[in-house]
Amino acid sequence: MPWQSVAANHLAPGTRIRITDCGPGVYDEICARVKSAHWRVDDLCSIGCNDAKHLDLYIGEQTRADFASEDFYFATKNATVQTSVPKALR
Repeated sequence: MPWQSVAANHLAPGTRIRITDCGPGVYDEICARVKSAHWRVDDLCSIGCNDAKHLDLYIGEQTRADFASEDFYFATKNATVQTSVPKALR
């Protein structure tokens, strides 16, 4: 689901993700939306996911071939995240 789904190979499905800092180079408006969203791991990552710190946040449909030029598409390093696993999954 847009603004909820996370793909990650190193976290258990259902793990909740909270973004507390988007890292450098992310527009303030976009970062505010990312930080206010309720993210949850529900998929495995398939491209560029060998790094244990890699997360793919699903922010919407790829409506065109050059989706990487969309305002909400970004790649960043040094973002800060908090994770929590619901008690039912422990």
